[in-house]
Amino acid sequence: MSAEVRALRQEIAEMRRRLGRGMAPALRAEFHRAQAAAEPVYAAYADSAPDPLPDERLIDFRRRLLEPLRRHSATWNGVSLDSADEGTLQVAERQILSEALAARSDAANFQPGELREVKELDSAGRQITRWVGDPMAVWGPFMQPYRVVTRLGGK
Repeated sequence: MSAEVRALRQEIAEMRRRLGRGMAPALRAEFHRAQAAAEPVYAAYADSAPDPLPDERLIDFRRRLLEPLRRHSATWNGVSLDSADEGTLQVAERQILSEALAARSDAANFQPGELREVKELDSAGRQITRWVGDPMAVWGPFMQPYRVVTRLGGK
């Protein structure tokens, strides 16, 4: 076998390893579990959970998934997860995902006249769209002007 063929085979093996084909199925399932847990929250913000990067460790991937959602969590906003161990990350993951999802439809986070589209995934994976916020943002232009009765009777 020529040196060129050996080099190409080594390069292909390295690419497969980087793409995760060499990853153990149990580890790959953990990556998918973390991504699937975050997907409904990302969908509520009209986004999708990112994919793992080549050569990324599972704990780093979970931290990266939580980073954009952390600002919506009252508990974890301002707390760095860069050095969080597995136990801390499990607690943070549960709280950040639930608080970010709750913050998306919390009326306290709306300005008057704001109506927000909230997308959720049901148990079958279908996307459900709800609108939350101030209903006057939509229905106000269709309403009759406000009138006050100042006097009853004729003259």
